[in-house]
Amino acid sequence: MSFAERHLAEYLMVNIPTGEVQLRDDRIKKSWMVRVDAFRFATIPVTKALFGSIMHQADYDPDDMQIPVTEVS
Repeated sequence: MSFAERHLAEYLMVNIPTGEVQLRDDRIKKSWMVRVDAFRFATIPVTKALFGSIMHQADYDPDDMQIPVTEVS
């Protein structure tokens, strides 16, 4: 990835700090706290076009370029 691509990727991300979130299961009427480590989150949807341009991939169907990418981290 070039410097410009890394800079663009950095610009599109925000830092989410470590924290806790309350999860619940309404089926069993229970809730619990879970620690979540810090992570980075994109400020815009990561489409197949954006992901492909950053990863140098061009194997997507042109009709699907604005569909969000799934199953990547």
